[in-house]
Formats: sequence, structure tokens, C-alpha cells
Amino acid sequence: VLARWQTPQGELLPPQVFLDKLHSANLLGALDRLVVAKAIAMLQTQPQVVLAVNLSAVTLGDRGFLAYVKEQLGATGIDPKRLGFELPETLIQPQESGHIAWLQALRQLGCWVTLDSCTGQQFSLQQWQSLPVDWVKLDRRLVAQFEERETQTLAIALVRTNQLFKRTCIAKGIDNQDLLNVARRLGVQGVQGYYLRTPQRKPHLLLSFSLLGTGFVSLLILLYLLKSFLGINLVPQEHAWQVIWQVVAPWFEPEPDSSGNKK
Repeated sequence: VLARWQTPQGELLPPQVFLDKLHSANLLGALDRLVVAKAIAMLQTQPQVVLAVNLSAVTLGDRGFLAYVKEQLGATGIDPKRLGFELPETLIQPQESGHIAWLQALRQLGCWVTLDSCTGQQFSLQQWQSLPVDWVKLDRRLVAQFEERETQTLAIALVRTNQLFKRTCIAKGIDNQDLLNVARRLGVQGVQGYYLRTPQRKPHLLLSFSLLGTGFVSLLILLYLLKSFLGINLVPQEHAWQVIWQVVAPWFEPEPDSSGNKK
């Protein structure tokens, strides 16, 4: 889930433009909760989607945030496995027992946790083994500078170690075919980058639903043609075109605004 600030003119501002201002106004924690609420609302309407939310430094260790997530999941009935949280490696201090306990509590809610922008230099091997995270996203420099011998050794060791610890490894910053080839050589389980897909306003699953819907309508039309040629009336009380319209009409209804009026 990517946060963007929409101006009155409709322009979408990237995080680097507004996060510092929200931090100065002590509003980053409120932003995290707002994004969680919007993510859960989207999960309610799209049952096949899984989302991950990036968290800020002020939220790490906030027990009130854990209670908020638990309350939101309980109120909506959303499966916690469909919601994950990402924190950059630099935020988590292994000597801070409060950080580790907080991550453990987040996972106990049923959500999954991702360590983002991972370099492998923040934790000892023993700390890596006990770190309560499910996914690891490699720092983009490990992929971009893979041909450097030291970087290559570190990247391979990081991937192999986390795979031994049953964690999913993701390569970030895949912006061209060469970097994708590097990710394949590393043997990661997933990749992320603009070469594969640019950020979308809504999950790409909507396209799949659209294709399925188109196929369903085509099937109805085919059944209508078969009915015309074979004389088989599957819906005696209604014309076949009326049945088709009843199926597709809800797709074209305008969404209600905050006041309940349809836009």
C-alpha cells in the first residue's frame, strides 16, 4: 500500500514531499492508522487481495497501534493473514527487547511482518534466527551492485540464510531486465520494481475480475444464441437479454459518495 497526498488540483504527491511535514506535526502515527483503515476497507471489497502497509518509526513499539489493528480486524472479520506490515531494517534495534516483543505481538494477531531494505549488517546470525519476521526485502543496492564481489557474497549469504530460516526473500528495485536476471541468479522467491509493474490506484486483481466478467457475459451471449438456434428456453419467465442485463447492470452503477448519494 503506497501513500500519496492528493492536492485540490488532483495532483498526487509522493511521500518524500509530505512525510517530513507530517512528522513535524506529530501526525505520522495517525497516518499509519489511516492507511490501515483504508487497507482493511479495500480487503472487505476485494476478498482475494492481500495487502502490506509500511509503518513509520513512531508506530514501532506503540501498543495502542496493536490494539487498533486487533479492533479493526475483529470488527470487519478480515482474515489477519491478508494483512501484512513492513518496517525498514534500520528501525529495528536488536538490543531493544521492546522492539522484538512488539513484532512478536503483531505476528500473534495473525498478520505477517516484512523486514524492508535489508542489508544483513544490522543483526548477528543468532539475532537473525530469532527475528520475528516472515519476509525479507533485500536492499536495492545488493541487487544493483551485485557484480561487486563483496556485495555479491553478502547478497547470496543473506538470501541463503533467510531461506534456511523459512523466510521469503524479495529483491527490490528491479527496474530493468539486467536486474531481473540478477534476482534470478540470487534465487529469491519474489521481485519488486517498476520493470514489472508501476504503482496502481487499486490492486491489479481488478483486471482479472474484469476479464472474468467479460468472459461471463460472453458465455451468456453464447447461451442466448444456442437458445435461439436450438429452441431451449433456460429462463421461461424472462427474455435472455433481460437476464444478461440483470447480471451486468450492477457493474455500471455509480459509487455512492460519503453522503450516500451516487456519483
